[in-house]
Amino acid sequence: MVKDAVAYLRGLSEKRRKDQSWLLLGKGPSATRVKALEPDSHLVVSLNHACLLAPAPLALAHFIDLSAFADCAQQLFVNRVPACLPWHPNVAMRVGKKTVTDHAREQPFLAQMLEEGLVYSYNGTTADGLAPNHSLARVRVRFFSAVAAFNLLVASGVRHVRGLGVDGGTAYAPCFDGKDRLANGRPSFDVQFAEIERTCKKWGATFTRL
Repeated sequence: MVKDAVAYLRGLSEKRRKDQSWLLLGKGPSATRVKALEPDSHLVVSLNHACLLAPAPLALAHFIDLSAFADCAQQLFVNRVPACLPWHPNVAMRVGKKTVTDHAREQPFLAQMLEEGLVYSYNGTTADGLAPNHSLARVRVRFFSAVAAFNLLVASGVRHVRGLGVDGGTAYAPCFDGKDRLANGRPSFDVQFAEIERTCKKWGATFTRL
């Protein structure tokens, strides 16, 4: 069964220790510094393949495109890491007509994770023309996974988020394969910051790059 990602993150936020911060971990060059952070000092939401670099345990591994999830699915399942995809995941960088549960019929690890309650979802605004799942929150999605994940956190009540690997520019950390970098046609990752700032102004949130 698919669970609501916003409700899940809200529950984690309510239970977190006062000395724990929320960290959004992307694939940019600064991502390699995540191992220098104090263990358990952050609740980490990873973006795409950054889940392979993140220290355990991860709060949530977020994906927009199904192919990125498929690359990481086995490790997520083995390590019991909860995953999050929009109700209509992207396929080859475009919003797909199939839902998470549709894809589970073709993705064995996704099916197993669904069965064990390890999959969370939301209705992304880029799929507004498709049938929503009315049990899931609606979340603004623009440009890159970082925007969706940041908006998920803010929708769950989080107001202060730190970032590593959410760097802008055009580079990935050297440990990541860059073959699909900026495959959505954007000239750089910088455009995500205007969207993040939009959310910050609307909800009184902050985003600080470490």
